[in-house]
Amino acid sequence: MDDLDLRNERYEFLFTVLSCAAPSTLALSRVDYGTPSQPEDGGSFASVRQLELGGGLTLSDEDNLEGFCAFISRFPSLSRLVLSDFSFRGDVQRNLVSDIFALPPATFGLRYPAFVAFVVFLRSTPVLYFEYRPEPASHVLRLTRARLADDFEAEGARVLR
Repeated sequence: MDDLDLRNERYEFLFTVLSCAAPSTLALSRVDYGTPSQPEDGGSFASVRQLELGGGLTLSDEDNLEGFCAFISRFPSLSRLVLSDFSFRGDVQRNLVSDIFALPPATFGLRYPAFVAFVVFLRSTPVLYFEYRPEPASHVLRLTRARLADDFEAEGARVLR
């Protein structure tokens, strides 16, 4: 069995469990969220309102980002999303959390196009609270909005260890 077959088997199991269990909160770590693993008829998981994902996936690659957004789309009632240990840059991971406040919007957009694209995608979802913790988890970025029609507002903090 090759890696893709194994990944597809894991996704099939995950989707079966989610369909039966109907959890409101779901936390997954070290999962490859790529598109090939998601069956066309996998359905959606409307019971999940809070989703926490950890994983080391680099989302700067268009295919990874597109597959990841397709994965998030399977949770149509999602109001809270937390990402830990994800990268939005393929090369050196700069400090996105600091840069979002320090750089002019155009410069930030040029440096982090995948992150900007992901936030634009999030605007089309029911997510009201998005928390991003890059690796190392020394900073946290929170994007929140009170209503779906609102823009996200950013808040950053340093996590004390």
